[in-house]
Amino acid sequence: FEDEHVRLAGTVSSLLGATLTRIVVERLLAEHSATDPLTSLLTEKQLTRRVYEETDRSRRHGDPLHFALVRIAGYSAFAAQNGSATAEGALRDLGRLVRANLRCADTGGRVGYEEIGLLLVHATGAEALAAVERLSDQVSRHLFPRRKRLRLEWGLAAFPEGGDDLPALVA
Repeated sequence: FEDEHVRLAGTVSSLLGATLTRIVVERLLAEHSATDPLTSLLTEKQLTRRVYEETDRSRRHGDPLHFALVRIAGYSAFAAQNGSATAEGALRDLGRLVRANLRCADTGGRVGYEEIGLLLVHATGAEALAAVERLSDQVSRHLFPRRKRLRLEWGLAAFPEGGDDLPALVA
């Protein structure tokens, strides 16, 4: 090969590498903007979008829909006593427990700093209550960082009985 061909191949290779890197970074950014990096659950923005989609669907089809808000009881005190790294580890573990306990159709997302929203679709009141109680039980039996046992505080709302929009559901 002539020097000119080698230089051209090097230039094309560099451009191709930069383009592939850009594509990978864009996909990673899109994924990370949809999920919370700590809990691997949806971000508040994405959860809100899903709540609006599902309330519209529930309104059209009359399907049951429930929303639960859960958080680690005494989280602020836990964080103050054990440090932010340990507290973040507890939130990471809570995210794993939420993902492991949700049905495929359900959605979990981080709401604020220490709260998790659960969107329970096509679940009767009894089924939604059982799902949140099952998660609460799993959390109480889980060993969190520093071998701590924690418990959940939670509330459960039904749509449309508990409110006709997101702010009413989480109030």
